[in-house]
Amino acid sequence: MEKPWFQPPDWVFGPVWTFLYASMVVSVLYAIRDSAMSTLATVFFISQLTLNLLWTPVFFGAERYLLAFVMLLGMIGFTIGYAWAVKDQSPTAAYVIIPYIVWLIFASIINLAYIGDAK
Repeated sequence: MEKPWFQPPDWVFGPVWTFLYASMVVSVLYAIRDSAMSTLATVFFISQLTLNLLWTPVFFGAERYLLAFVMLLGMIGFTIGYAWAVKDQSPTAAYVIIPYIVWLIFASIINLAYIGDAK
């Protein structure tokens, strides 16, 4: 299947994901330091991370593009929920996770292009 014209080259993904995973770690460390990791924030964070880890085999391995898109929507929702849950006690934790949310939205657009091509 042909990649969408706006999909970055493969070499971009390694550095981007390294930065994004680092930002997740930094965010959680700030949230823990600032006592912002409520049960709700923890559930949101673990839920998005679980979907994140499952997305790769669903998209690349099984080529289930619609399911992968739904998973991305879940990641976006859970990550926004996490940011919302920590923002009052740890604004830094909420701000640091924003690039990840933006990337998930961009990844969703790329994923949608694969759905359109698969039909």
